[in-house]
Amino acid sequence: MDFDVSRTAPGHWVLTDLLGRPAGHIGTRLFRFAPVGQSGSALREVASHTFESLDNVLRAVEIVSRGSCHLKP
Repeated sequence: MDFDVSRTAPGHWVLTDLLGRPAGHIGTRLFRFAPVGQSGSALREVASHTFESLDNVLRAVEIVSRGSCHLKP
């Protein structure tokens, strides 16, 4: 599954699938991922970890979802 990643506030990003459905949130406090919606069950493995950077979180999401993450401007 592919995701769009949008920055909503300093230090906060939202993932949506390509149909615009929410998939999760990323915060800079230890770069934690919190899944939401139907994609949550597939991405719970990512939520159980903390990451050193946004890139590391997105890489983990890509591996688990077998898709890609696209940062939106």
